[in-house]
Amino acid sequence: MSAAAKVSLLLFVAFCLTTSAMLAAGKPRSISTSRQFLVYGTDVRVRGAMCDLAERTKANLLRLLGQRDNWKTPLVVNLDYPRANFPDAPLAQLDFSQLGYGLKLQLNLLLTREMKGRAVQRELLRAILIEMMYRNRPNIADGTPYRTPPDWLVEGVLALEPGGEASEDAELLRSMLAAKTIAPLEEIVSQRRVQLDASSRRLHTAYSRALVQLLLGATRRELAAGWFHQ
Repeated sequence: MSAAAKVSLLLFVAFCLTTSAMLAAGKPRSISTSRQFLVYGTDVRVRGAMCDLAERTKANLLRLLGQRDNWKTPLVVNLDYPRANFPDAPLAQLDFSQLGYGLKLQLNLLLTREMKGRAVQRELLRAILIEMMYRNRPNIADGTPYRTPPDWLVEGVLALEPGGEASEDAELLRSMLAAKTIAPLEEIVSQRRVQLDASSRRLHTAYSRALVQLLLGATRRELAAGWFHQ
């Protein structure tokens, strides 16, 4: 790519980020109870529901990790609806950037039939995890690519919410184990949920739940052993 092309690309990206931020700033806003989530949108009921969903999602994650809420970077959630002049707009887009005063996280959500409920929760959890990963790294150079949480981690945490289908997941894995068709770990952790069909997604959820449970159990055992030997 030529130098001129690189400059044009950078200008285009900067324009998109600036435009989305300006569009969000011009809308009514709701702030969640922890004040971490700033939700912009035209419908106050939708904004309130989004604040509640974000707080519940974070509370479940903190419960699993046994951590307190020590957020540092707020998450701007910009809600929009499909527009005829932007037919190819992505359903979800997370903007992560380094500004002069620190990090900025903005999640742009296009509210459609596909982007609701659990789909929205996945995007919120992904953004919450990114904030946790980078909250103590405020001096990241502008333009540095950031890592995103893998699909199995996001899905596993969501599957462990209270009221989840634990018995169904366990039964599914037992049947896979009896048939000796358990997938290799390398395959599970590299899967992209968007590329899976409905039955494969169901199995991916069961695998993800089991893997996150395994990791949480190992972490708790290590902490308990460390405390016992102090």
